[in-house]
Amino acid sequence: MAIGKLLIVDDEPRVLSGLRRSLARHDFEIATSESAVDALRLLESDDFDVVLSDNDMPGTTGTEFLRQVRDFDASLVRFMLTGKATLDLAIEAINSGLIHRFFTKPTTPLELGFEIAEAISQRALLSGSRKLLWEYRKQAAELEQLKRGQPEMLKVDRDETGAVLLGDIPADCTEFLKALQDQFPDLDEAS
Repeated sequence: MAIGKLLIVDDEPRVLSGLRRSLARHDFEIATSESAVDALRLLESDDFDVVLSDNDMPGTTGTEFLRQVRDFDASLVRFMLTGKATLDLAIEAINSGLIHRFFTKPTTPLELGFEIAEAISQRALLSGSRKLLWEYRKQAAELEQLKRGQPEMLKVDRDETGAVLLGDIPADCTEFLKALQDQFPDLDEAS
């Protein structure tokens, strides 16, 4: 199973084919596009983790395309791979937040593949962290609502050190359920 999805954008079919071949041994799906316009359509119709773009393409530059990618989804990892690297281009792309990494052609498939896999893993961790944070906030809000609505359900007896006192624990489930019903008579018996 693939660990993530990569979109490669370059107007040269031979470059796309070579990159696809050299990255095929990695555990990510690879899609390609020969134009920025088609790549943007692919981004709208599918979920990608990393976009790898050439800079010199007809109709638009890679920097302009990656600016559109960032505006579309800032969480997408954006790499630039170009054969006509200049210091000005690298500085513009990096300083304006358009890319996460700048590569020059030719690059080693090993380095490129490693960086892509690393970016996919990093994005998955960030996504998982956001989901956990959202779930925590949702549960905290539900707990706060429960505290306001039925504070007796959350009352806890503690000793002088702050440890929770459990009291007498019933020996079996029937006794436990009976003790709960006795303590909280307002609970719906169906639940």
